Amino acid sequence: MMRAVAIVTGVVMLMSAGCGRTPQPVPKPDAWPRIEPYGEAYSRAIDGFAVNDSVLVAAGDSAGWYTVVYPRYGGAILYLTFATVEPARIDNVLDNRAERMALNSGGGRSSITRLVSEGGFDCSMMRTPAGTVTPLQFLASRGDGRVVTGALFIDGASVAQPDSFAPVVDAVERDLLHALKHLR
Repeated sequence: MMRAVAIVTGVVMLMSAGCGRTPQPVPKPDAWPRIEPYGEAYSRAIDGFAVNDSVLVAAGDSAGWYTVVYPRYGGAILYLTFATVEPARIDNVLDNRAERMALNSGGGRSSITRLVSEGGFDCSMMRTPAGTVTPLQFLASRGDGRVVTGALFIDGASVAQPDSFAPVVDAVERDLLHALKHLR
């Protein structure tokens, strides 16, 4: 019995000796900082295409070309093009743009969202989550010859892990879906 008490006392003393010690710090794994997305405010538009109030918009060198910069998102840039083509040529223009979107995806697995806007545009948005610097691209057209196209460019996205820039793609995708639904 005395032996059992001595063993229990010894175990309790060993266990209590560990209490109160400061644990050795363990290196933390590297992680990407969380990006706070912009709010969902869309009071501005470019030729009927709604843009988030928090972005910077600049007209390009050619008529109908615009650059939309998302400063908080590490310089993510949305390139937009607005054109009006002859209705007889619209199929050729759309085929060319669809081919460009496929090439930009780099053969990566993509998903396509299709919708018809309030203004009667037939819209297709393609999301390629990995292996490309253009993870979001879209094409919108209307029977009167109006064509709107765009591509989100994220520098370095083709070599980064998809989850490192996924919050940016999700936020811009939300903006694009809003813009395409309300395109007039």
